[in-house]
Amino acid sequence: MNRMFSSPSNRWIKTLEPYLLFEEARTWFHESAYRDQTLRSTSLGVRFGDQRYYSLDLSVSKPQGDRSPQNPARKLRYGLALTYQFGK
Repeated sequence: MNRMFSSPSNRWIKTLEPYLLFEEARTWFHESAYRDQTLRSTSLGVRFGDQRYYSLDLSVSKPQGDRSPQNPARKLRYGLALTYQFGK
């Protein structure tokens, strides 16, 4: 779920887009310890951009499903993504 807000008067940030994301996936492995797991997470984030060259995405996610081997304590995950368009 997201909603974009525009600010044409601001030089650096012309768009602001907060979002809420729910994800779910199922996994199957041949080893019995990891058979048929459900991975879920809830994320909250915001995207900034200038509608021309760059976009910056900041997010925080909380695992909700079965415990994964990489994150058994279900600690928060933080994300940062920068996209930049070189050229015209």
